[in-house]
Amino acid sequence: MKHKIILLALAAAAGSAEAQTLNNNGASIHVKTGGGLYVRGSLTNSATGYIQNNGTGVTGATGTVINNNRIVGTGNLVLNGSTAQVMSGVGIVTNLTLNNSAGASVTSGTGNQVNVVTSLTLTNGTLTGNANLVLKSNDTNTARVAPINTAVANVSGDVVVERFVGVTPQLAGRRAWRLMTAPLKGNNGQISLNWQNDFDGNSGSITPGVGTNISNLTGNNGADFASPDYSLKYYDVAAQAMTGVANINNARLFQNVASAANEPYFIFIRGDKTVLGTWPPAPQTTTTLKALGQLQTGSQTFTSPALTTGQFWVVGNPFASPVNFDSVTRSANLPRRFYAWDPNLNTIGGYVTVDDVGNTGTYTITPSGSAQTQMIQSGQAIFLSASSNGVATLTFDETDKSTTVVNNIFKTTSSDEKLIGTLYGVDANNNVSLLDGFTQIGNAQFADAVDNLDAIKFSNVNENIGIASNGNVLAIERKNTIGVNTGSTQLQFSNTRLMNYRLRVETENYNAAQHLYLKDAYLNSYTPLAVNSNTDYDFTVTNDNGSWDPNRFSILATGSNPLSVDDAVKEESSLVIYPNPVQNGQLNLSFRNMEAGGYQATIINAQGQVVQQLEITHANGKNVHSVKLNSGLASGIYQLHLVKDGLSYQQAFIVQP
Repeated sequence: MKHKIILLALAAAAGSAEAQTLNNNGASIHVKTGGGLYVRGSLTNSATGYIQNNGTGVTGATGTVINNNRIVGTGNLVLNGSTAQVMSGVGIVTNLTLNNSAGASVTSGTGNQVNVVTSLTLTNGTLTGNANLVLKSNDTNTARVAPINTAVANVSGDVVVERFVGVTPQLAGRRAWRLMTAPLKGNNGQISLNWQNDFDGNSGSITPGVGTNISNLTGNNGADFASPDYSLKYYDVAAQAMTGVANINNARLFQNVASAANEPYFIFIRGDKTVLGTWPPAPQTTTTLKALGQLQTGSQTFTSPALTTGQFWVVGNPFASPVNFDSVTRSANLPRRFYAWDPNLNTIGGYVTVDDVGNTGTYTITPSGSAQTQMIQSGQAIFLSASSNGVATLTFDETDKSTTVVNNIFKTTSSDEKLIGTLYGVDANNNVSLLDGFTQIGNAQFADAVDNLDAIKFSNVNENIGIASNGNVLAIERKNTIGVNTGSTQLQFSNTRLMNYRLRVETENYNAAQHLYLKDAYLNSYTPLAVNSNTDYDFTVTNDNGSWDPNRFSILATGSNPLSVDDAVKEESSLVIYPNPVQNGQLNLSFRNMEAGGYQATIINAQGQVVQQLEITHANGKNVHSVKLNSGLASGIYQLHLVKDGLSYQQAFIVQP
């Protein structure tokens, strides 16, 4: 006990402390900010003690490091001996640095595992992993490898790279697709040995929280079970389509080649190995996908097949680190744009367009509510689109690595006019979920015709909303028309469901004199859009053809002249039901600029049966009329029909249990 007290006092003293050898023997050692702990021999951290390392000075060891618990904190543990060093034991290190030209190794075999939580920095020498060096991933962070000067430092041997797949608030209780890769190379690249494996070394048991099940149509050829669709797909460039992996035994996560060995996959993750293909589906569980191989270091160049203009190609991040797409080297036929998959969008995920083709240094993210930025995460794959015919290349260098994971979207600082549309789903409790979006940018340097500066829409599995232009659907349109002007922008809305939606339109840097309207062709209405602010428009898609017409919505610009009073009365006449879904059997009907008089109201259920009729007397203008629904109405979707003197209005609403 006296030995422990001396060590604690030594480590807690101001400045740095030195020791010839150090064994905490179950004690806890705290290295304070501004201090350091330098061990000239071996360092032993016992299973019952720990080292809290917040030192900004050098905290390191020149000899053997035996870590059987945790060396954590904001500081670095530096291996800086002059002869080869060895790390052993099973423990955690927050930040590990090798600065020893003679190198270091992790002891092979069971009973040894060095788990790096935040960063691995190789300044000098080679670190040999021996399959017991692990780059950890959890719900808050994924360990990264800092940029390496491969002339003086590197990593060799097999390393385990983890990718945590969590159940975020947006994904609670549901499953989603991911567009993923693993930053490795080597002989053992089969998916069955990696993502499909729970890494417990026992084929007869399942370790919760690790690995995932993969299915195909038959349940054979390495699949865990059969399913109506493939849960693992690759992108076929020739067919320009996702193709299911029928034989999972032959699928490789990475190849045994010198560089650019990692393969990208589209994978539907249900959860860990305990989640089976049952119906109704079980909620998604958190899991960690693991892969074991050699880390890719140094320059990595990916080369596409021959592409024609507008064709897509998919590439995975080759590094165990976030990468800044802005600094990645692209061939001339690859614009500064990529498409990522965000699993938080819609019900199973959706595509996000990340774009700076104007080389402004500011990226446009569409839909704007996505957390995706220009930073490509470790384990993430992306799509690129060719702007001209030919082979494309994308080169990742060590200097492209990013030290910071950015979680917020970029906000523009330019003077470009921007019109940003974001589509949300609205559930029965009025909660919203981000589904899709589009962006229109105005600048005198752009052309109104579709060209390489415009981003083609990458179609989602679920809802899509984009800008229809010259036979194309665009995620991002750059146009020449700016200032106070007139004209219209046709939107295209597809893959709809019978549900409530909200379309948010945000405008930036517009002339204050400009008048903008959202036209709803189904309701024959125009809604004014706030200039340099945002406007929310709630609507419902029903079985009625007009409600799900892809061309239902458009944006109208009327210059400095607002719609006339006559036009406004004529065009904005509409019926809105709220709350929708209906609560407590109370239906509120908002009459917008509808003619005065008596309206015959008929409520029809999903089977086409009339369940309630009543008459509503309306004064001219805008009024709200409350209707008490008949008791005993079953939950479901209903249609309300209003008729008066040849005028008719129709709106769907939902009754909750």
